[in-house]
Amino acid sequence: NSHSVVRKDLSYDNSVSRYQQKVHTRVIDAKLFQKYSFNVNSTLEYIFQYSYKQDIAANQALSVQVTSKTAFRENPVLVVVRQQKAVLSWQLPLLLETSSGWQEYSSVSRQLCTEPLQHNVSVEHEFFLGVSTSDPKNLSFVATVTPVEDFVVELDGNHTVTLTASEPKYYQFLFPEGVTNVLLTVTSDDNYCMSVSIQNLTCPVFDMDHDLKYDGIWQTLMNKTGMTISRERFPYGFFFVFVVKADDFECTGKRINPPPLRKKTVHFTIHEKVSYIDFMAAVIGVLGIFALFYIGAFVSFCFNCRNTVPDELEPSLLEVRNRPTRYGSISTRNI
Repeated sequence: NSHSVVRKDLSYDNSVSRYQQKVHTRVIDAKLFQKYSFNVNSTLEYIFQYSYKQDIAANQALSVQVTSKTAFRENPVLVVVRQQKAVLSWQLPLLLETSSGWQEYSSVSRQLCTEPLQHNVSVEHEFFLGVSTSDPKNLSFVATVTPVEDFVVELDGNHTVTLTASEPKYYQFLFPEGVTNVLLTVTSDDNYCMSVSIQNLTCPVFDMDHDLKYDGIWQTLMNKTGMTISRERFPYGFFFVFVVKADDFECTGKRINPPPLRKKTVHFTIHEKVSYIDFMAAVIGVLGIFALFYIGAFVSFCFNCRNTVPDELEPSLLEVRNRPTRYGSISTRNI
């Protein structure tokens, strides 16, 4: 029995090796900002090897965008990003469910999850972007990796970002010293339904509509919302994720065919918010000041009354006693 098992394993390994010989892998030493345009098929795949330095002062993250207008859902183009602690994957065309069916997207942009640095140092990172397909015909694609500017958001800064359902965005916020509560304000002039999610500073980040609700807190909106985030729940900070939905059913309850391209411009800012304890302390302090003022005024009034009332009443009584009467009097003498 043991020999038969060994023979089965050997035959399996041989079949795998023969299959691997049919697939040719091209490895490319890739650079940021560079666009790479190639064809893939069932016998040819590409692996792009990227290396970069993460600097806490750079205030950046990386975004991977892959586009293929020749891919079909029967034999899609498969995209896999392998990092040291995470794997990110999707297919082209990307299929997103709507209330009236499935919507296809030929271009997808995803961000690489990078945990915040604890010290002011530079760290060398490496990741691999793989593009493949099982379609025997050539399928063209374009791949590029670019930094996300202003990835780490600070207090009171005004920011604007453009989103689509296949191109979510997320940013990072770290609580400054002494700040315990903040208010995230999000506004948009576009009437497209979207979600905002607050998640812990851990990888992976859930940035697609189907997995957005797995972690943290979230809200849906069309034009405006505000979310209060406390340091007690997110001690070190948080990621906040923006995702445009494929249709507006969750916001409006109406089943309407969405337009093919739903671009949404979002404005957001983070302000410090006074905590409940600080608010109550301020209210009690103001009430205490008013109470002391009224108590002091009352005591002063009573003290003045005690010193001035006798002096004022005594001459008044004398005046009443000595004042001649205006009315006649009845004489008691005998007439």
